Amino acid sequence: ISAEDAAYAYQWYRMDGETSVKVESADSASLTVVNAADSGTYFCRVTATTDGTSLSRDSAEMTVSIRPKTLGADAVADIPDQTHTGSAITPALTVTDGDTVLTEGVDYTAAYEDNVNAGTAQVTVNFRGNCSGTAVKTFNIVKKGGSSGGNGGSGNVRYPTQHGTAKDAHGTITIAPKQA
Repeated sequence: ISAEDAAYAYQWYRMDGETSVKVESADSASLTVVNAADSGTYFCRVTATTDGTSLSRDSAEMTVSIRPKTLGADAVADIPDQTHTGSAITPALTVTDGDTVLTEGVDYTAAYEDNVNAGTAQVTVNFRGNCSGTAVKTFNIVKKGGSSGGNGGSGNVRYPTQHGTAKDAHGTITIAPKQA
């Protein structure tokens, strides 16, 4: 087969133990591997065809290693105040690597602490897959009625009337500081 007259076809394979597995849509002279999970050993089978005759040769095997990118707290968006419910609060997180939104369970895991009572709660994000590192973010859990922790509530109130007869009232009571 003459190299000048031949048409070349390329197919990449990944080694899985002693078995070669065809890499789908990898049919050019180069191979791009972007996921750390795709690290491994690859080779390319080149087939030259001319005048109906084909000749195939495999390239040397090459090992491709991809190190995960290290991310930190700046990859996790600030978490707005959350309203106290009496139950564990696990707000949805926005986690990104640049413009790429990461997926919980695939790119990271999240573990929450102190997230039941009013006060400061914490979430620890552990990156995995193509990313590595740990990020810790805090958020506030505030009592219903605001973040100031002010007094207030609802219920029944008894108050005296002009004629000395007690009456029941229903509604919300808000206690605010005396205005100057």
